[in-house]
Amino acid sequence: MTEQLQGGRVRGISIVKAVVIGNTSTYLGGKRETDGHTHTWTVYLKPFKSEDMSLYVKKVHFKLHDSYSQPMRIISRPPYKVSESGWGEFEIMVKVFFSGSRRETGYILPSPEALPQRDRDGEGQDSDIGAV
Repeated sequence: MTEQLQGGRVRGISIVKAVVIGNTSTYLGGKRETDGHTHTWTVYLKPFKSEDMSLYVKKVHFKLHDSYSQPMRIISRPPYKVSESGWGEFEIMVKVFFSGSRRETGYILPSPEALPQRDRDGEGQDSDIGAV
């Protein structure tokens, strides 16, 4: 049985939305002289189907390696993504906060060695890691 709650919410009803957490990376062709970085990369949360995620996603936290300036990146509107450059491998914690909910869903994006191997030239392809 369902029950109408304050603010239009309904108890006893679940809504399921498929989303994709993934990343892209591009090899810079060698070490950059200014910082030694070898790749640019982007980590993202996007809808599985083309839709406006802001209707159900309040914000997304991307927790980067502590060596980055401001390692906790909070994105409050689409596109939910972070782009940076770097030279190493690390895991990224992604937490999704849903509109109208106090709950959060967390996901750890594996470090690159856990991902399918790329060509030797390092050409980046979308690497959709998982659906939540």
